[in-house]
Amino acid sequence: MNLRKACLETAEYRAAVETEEQLDACLESKRVQLVWIDSASFSPQKYGDIVKKAHSAGVSCGLRTPYIWRREAEVFFDAVQTELKQAGFDAWLFRNAEGALYFREHGLTEQTNFVTDHSMYVWNREAEQVLLEMLGPAGITLPLELNVRELSSLCKSLQTPAELIVYGRAPMMVSAQCLRKTTGECRKRMPDNGEILYLKDRTGAEMPVRNYCRFCYNIIYNSVPTVIFDLEKEIRQISPHSVRYEFSTESGPETFAVLEGRVPKGNSAFTRGHLHRGV
Repeated sequence: MNLRKACLETAEYRAAVETEEQLDACLESKRVQLVWIDSASFSPQKYGDIVKKAHSAGVSCGLRTPYIWRREAEVFFDAVQTELKQAGFDAWLFRNAEGALYFREHGLTEQTNFVTDHSMYVWNREAEQVLLEMLGPAGITLPLELNVRELSSLCKSLQTPAELIVYGRAPMMVSAQCLRKTTGECRKRMPDNGEILYLKDRTGAEMPVRNYCRFCYNIIYNSVPTVIFDLEKEIRQISPHSVRYEFSTESGPETFAVLEGRVPKGNSAFTRGHLHRGV
């Protein structure tokens, strides 16, 4: 399905990726200005090479931290301090306060910008103030649950740059209860082929489930992606500083197609999320 691209000309285009295929598609597209790579999926030994590859394509590169911050995360990041500091990342994307505070305490936010994800809720000016007092100046990702009017009002009140997610499968649940471990198939690592499991709901819709074995949690994704990148009126009303495409289950060609304004073949069904209804 072809959809008209309507994101603001003044907004920075960003993309979050989980695979090398998706990363290559983003660099090839010539539209993405900053790419977030996921810390659960990319080898820390490749961080420096990935950043150089992105910079060579004229694209900034940031690292996205895990949704759940437990012992696994702390042990991992303790072991890769050298890689983190030497890679040359342009920004960090924090998904929880524990991860943000860890990076701050280890001096990783002193010279590197950072953005908090939608899971660190900033629904009003007061919440932003708490965040600023806790972490210092940052950018925020707008909540997924607010509607156009609420998002527009929030953006106008913020002191910090706001990022709006305009494409991607929303996480329906982030679970430390591993699907593979529960069924006796834990391999202590992500499948080499990027295999994704599926749960079927009462309507017959299939929800993709991906294991993030490095940090030992699962994400159950929505059965259809949220697509709002074609809604020119609404995006202009919200007026975000940047827009983000979230890639999870997409192949390389599907990633490229989305960035060109096309919903991947087989994904003709999509949702507008909460944009027109709110919480």
